[in-house]
Amino acid sequence: MTLHHIRDIDALFRTFHGMLSAGGFMSIADLDTEDGSFHTEDTRVFHCGFDRDDIRKAALRAGFTTVDVCTASVVQKPQGEYPVFLLRGLQS
Repeated sequence: MTLHHIRDIDALFRTFHGMLSAGGFMSIADLDTEDGSFHTEDTRVFHCGFDRDDIRKAALRAGFTTVDVCTASVVQKPQGEYPVFLLRGLQS
C-alpha cells in the first residue's frame, strides 16, 4: 500500500526485477484507481490508485513474466470502499 506514493513506478519495477534471482517473485498490494478521496490529508500521493491492466503492463515492461493481478481486499473508510489489488510477477 505504498506504491501510490512512488512517482516512477517503471523505475521501481526495474529495480525490483534486478534484485531478484531467476525464479524469484514480487508481490505488491495497492489501490485500484480511485477518485483521490482515499487520503484525507497531504501524504505525497503521486497516483490515485492504479488501473490493473496498466500496472500489469508496467511489471511486464520491467521484465517480469507470469504477471497476474487479483483482488486482495477492500479497505473500508468513512468516505467509501477502496478495492485493493495484489500483483504478482515472476523473475524468469
